[in-house]
Amino acid sequence: MALATEIEPKLYGSELAHGLWRLEMEHDNLRAAFAWSRAETDDSEFGLRLAGALFRFWNLQGWFNEGGGWLERTLARAAAPAKALYGAGGLAWAQGDLTPARSRLEESVAIFQEVGDERGAACRRNWPQWPGS
Repeated sequence: MALATEIEPKLYGSELAHGLWRLEMEHDNLRAAFAWSRAETDDSEFGLRLAGALFRFWNLQGWFNEGGGWLERTLARAAAPAKALYGAGGLAWAQGDLTPARSRLEESVAIFQEVGDERGAACRRNWPQWPGS
């Protein structure tokens, strides 16, 4: 968790290549952390925080199925925080699953706005134009 949350902000800036490399090198350990959180502790909060922190990594690497799978399995077990919802929506959109993508993305922005997270709420600008919007 410490590594994922440390690297996450670097995936948006000048340290992108290094951040991707670090997460790539630790990818098997990150998978093990997910498996541990599900099997040993049933710690859904840990899984959601980890999945939310890794969404951009999975998206940039093109690992939509893997990332989306972890996010959806984790979301199914807990009340979903905004960052994990945003990640699940973004990866669903990247796969062309527009109905669940829209639902997850809209829910994430509503939570971001509710808690006063302006950066999170601003993510709405990254979305596609939905049919009928």
